[in-house]
Amino acid sequence: MPLVCNELLGRELLKIYQDTDSFNFSIDSILLANFVSITKRVNKICDLCSGNAPIPLYLSLRSKAKIIGVEVQHDSYNLAKMSI
Repeated sequence: MPLVCNELLGRELLKIYQDTDSFNFSIDSILLANFVSITKRVNKICDLCSGNAPIPLYLSLRSKAKIIGVEVQHDSYNLAKMSI
């Protein structure tokens, strides 16, 4: 599994790990995250099928809520853990 570590959206403090041989997130993940309405009353966010966690990472820039990502694929889950 060849791994790469990139800055998420050019943000130096947000790193995302990806396996170059499997699915990698695209701008679609960021666009989807932009559709989420987050108010100050939101204190928990759950992302299903998180993959390597681009959406939870991006949402962490927009909210102080507790963000939970759920992923069933072991390799993607491990990449997400590395990223966060």
